[in-house]
Amino acid sequence: LCLNSGEIVAMSSVMNMIFEVNDLAVASPATVSRCGMVYLEPHQLGWRPLCLSWLNTFPETIKQSFKDRVLALFDWLVPVSIRFMKREIKEVAETTYEGTNVAVNLMRTFKSLLVEQLADPKGLIASIKRESDMEKHIDSCFLFCLAWSIGGTANSNEGRLAFDEFVRVAYKGELDLPHGDNTVYQGPSGEKYNLPEDIPEGHMTTSTPLPPDEVKTKDPEGNLVPTRTTIYDFRWNVTKSEWVPWENDIDKSPIPPEMSFKQIIVPTVDTVRYLFLADLSIQYNNPILFCGPTGTGKSVYMQGHLMGMDKEKWAPPNFVGFSAKTSSNITQYLIDAKLDKRRKGYYGPPIGKRMAIMVDDLNMPQKEVYGAQPPIELLRQYMDHGGWYDRENNFRNMQDCLFVAAMGPPGGGRSPITQRYQRHYNLLSIVEFDSKALEHIFGTILGWFYKTKEFPKDIQKLQKSVIEATLDVYNTSISKLLPTPAKSHYTFNLRDVSRVIEGLTLQKAEGIKTGLGGVGEHYRLWVHETLRVFYDRLVDDEDRHWFLEYIKDLTETHFGQNFNELFAHLDEDGDGTVDAEELRHCMFGDFMGDDEPDSQGGDRLYDEITDMKEVVTRLEEYLVDYNGMSKSPMNLAMFLYAAEHVARICRVLKQPGAHLLAVGVGGSGRQSLSRLAAFIMGMESFQIAISKSYTTVEWKEDLKKFCRAAGAEGRPCVFLFSDSQIKDESYVEDINNILNSGE
Repeated sequence: LCLNSGEIVAMSSVMNMIFEVNDLAVASPATVSRCGMVYLEPHQLGWRPLCLSWLNTFPETIKQSFKDRVLALFDWLVPVSIRFMKREIKEVAETTYEGTNVAVNLMRTFKSLLVEQLADPKGLIASIKRESDMEKHIDSCFLFCLAWSIGGTANSNEGRLAFDEFVRVAYKGELDLPHGDNTVYQGPSGEKYNLPEDIPEGHMTTSTPLPPDEVKTKDPEGNLVPTRTTIYDFRWNVTKSEWVPWENDIDKSPIPPEMSFKQIIVPTVDTVRYLFLADLSIQYNNPILFCGPTGTGKSVYMQGHLMGMDKEKWAPPNFVGFSAKTSSNITQYLIDAKLDKRRKGYYGPPIGKRMAIMVDDLNMPQKEVYGAQPPIELLRQYMDHGGWYDRENNFRNMQDCLFVAAMGPPGGGRSPITQRYQRHYNLLSIVEFDSKALEHIFGTILGWFYKTKEFPKDIQKLQKSVIEATLDVYNTSISKLLPTPAKSHYTFNLRDVSRVIEGLTLQKAEGIKTGLGGVGEHYRLWVHETLRVFYDRLVDDEDRHWFLEYIKDLTETHFGQNFNELFAHLDEDGDGTVDAEELRHCMFGDFMGDDEPDSQGGDRLYDEITDMKEVVTRLEEYLVDYNGMSKSPMNLAMFLYAAEHVARICRVLKQPGAHLLAVGVGGSGRQSLSRLAAFIMGMESFQIAISKSYTTVEWKEDLKKFCRAAGAEGRPCVFLFSDSQIKDESYVEDINNILNSGE
């Protein structure tokens, strides 16, 4: 070995070096030629030895016959399920080819669900008298775990349906019998599963029933109709020994009237399912990894669940958010800072408690030159060795820590994480909501808003059509407005839908009587919010024109309103149609009156603005007030175009916890209009002053000042940050962390 100082350390004959590597992609030929090579083929090991050693860890209360039955179930159903999954189902994040990951996931879930419950000799095991009852428990728990481990990596509802159909056929032992129009069962790709290794000779059979494949539900007219259900719709209740639909566990209590929009979580079947599985993993110390597209609530589920855990047993959770620029040093600092020293070399939460560490956006860090992601390698060191080295090269053993993580599917800026790290987690895919679930979620929120704010009946009736129209806009935008290099920001997700609904909740019941009044005003507000959320993102006239035409169609199909009649008051040239230029005058705002702004404790009315001349005059008054109070007055000429932008910025500032990205060429008034809008909304503007000597230290101090003003003193603030102030990429990183996790 050659050291930095040029000194050479010779290796003696009794020293050996053994490398264990994944591949030789970054090894130099000189290194490779000096090493003897042993290649281990993964499929020679497979999952079975893992299963045998796992069975030996069962508690003593469990009989041999129990273990034999579990092993027989594994040998019968696991190999063919892994082959089916690898061939037919698109996984949300790739798992090992020979299925070891999903098989281990199955073992962990099975152990937490059933084996741990049987460990206590006086508990559940005493109530199960007959052998046949025990077999029923084993088979049903195995089925449940099979669906959520091997079938739980599917990235869509279609994948789950296919797996459900396959498991039902395999479990009845009908893989080699005629199925539908085919001579034997075929998967969606046309593959047959009747090879000797798919159906082992002399495999076990069972009479334990599957979960029902259809249930009777009431349609809107009150008639009972059969609805198809899958193994994903039920869970095995160990105490009652029966299949229970998840529906029964949904919290049906109404939303409390004083809730704020951002706090509302509408419970659905999905929330219940994912939280049950997360809780099962956490209670028995298995790390769990949620993987799914953005906007499906991964972080919200986990944060809500971790915050609600028993305070006696759990220390407050630690939330760590990753992004492209996260380094292993920052990660280590964020985690070490929250742990106390227990004794020399041992660290952990306060004694007697456990701590959950939630890592969000796990796969965001960029890869370095040799293809590794340093923050992930650091976390892997904890998973493999129970700790890591600090700056002084002393090993820190970390006790009573449990990692849970969430990430988006690999692709785009997100890279797949290394298998050596992913194997420690139970991977659970979170699929996108179907339209029924979305209508339920947003319908519940809108219905709650209409009811608590006492809107008239003719507005409450609109709930269904408003939701359907909004979801139509969202689904069509996803399919038609695709991101290209020139339009890289055309990425829409479910947060956009909730922004439109949140915009609607700014209106008040008395606001319907003012302005042009009536139900039409509510329709116009919907059009306005949709334009603000989707239309303001569009960069060329072609897209804008298409979007406007589409909105015109929607108002007719969903609301039965003629768009041009609805906005007749904007039609200046009197040609009977409202074009893009005239629609710019569709404005809503709360700054026309003289009341206190919301941030100062007022409660202004968010109302339609119809008189354009009056807007400009009112804003000029605000500008005079601003210049009178400010140390650096702004000489602005107010005209309608600027007024529109001020109104748009004010709309964002009115919503709690909303942020704005103003895009435009230099000198188009992004900063001055933002300052004016902040003043109108009664908020302070805060900006950093860049100089030659400005470094990260000053940046951190400035951020602290801003956070103290907003958080400790409770003053509503606006942090204004422009692209010319990004002296170091880490600034953007810090802002990203504040937006994500608030620290």
